[in-house]
Amino acid sequence: MLKGATLVGHSLNNDLKALMLDHPRKHTRDTGKYPPLMKAPAPGRKPRPRALRHLAREQLGMVIQDGQHSPVDDARAALYVYHKHRKEWERGIASGTMRKSVAVQQSLRKAVRESLEARAVSGAAARSARLGRGKGQVKVALEVASQRGGTKLN
Repeated sequence: MLKGATLVGHSLNNDLKALMLDHPRKHTRDTGKYPPLMKAPAPGRKPRPRALRHLAREQLGMVIQDGQHSPVDDARAALYVYHKHRKEWERGIASGTMRKSVAVQQSLRKAVRESLEARAVSGAAARSARLGRGKGQVKVALEVASQRGGTKLN
């Protein structure tokens, strides 16, 4: 796209794929993938993006996508959400803490899946564990987190 420009939006992968465009990851700010704005999942599960209309209402007090859907309103809402969190967001990127915390979360989720898979008594249970849907996931996640020194698992 534009060299050196920062692209801000919500769930940008879908839009970029539809437009058959690419933009450098380091110059992309996706409000759908910013960890502090994502849904807090059950322990051991992957965080999920929140709907832009919910973020706009909660973070900005703005009502969007009510009745008629306007892409202009969506773009503004995503930009306003980014601006609200901009200092902390950019600080996290510059210091590398955001990347490190995401890597820690991924390694913990992987450890939970492996632990569940090792405990599985059937092939179906092992498949569920690999997919992150194993029974007892919360219990195992808490055990794995405590073994790793009480690291928070989201």
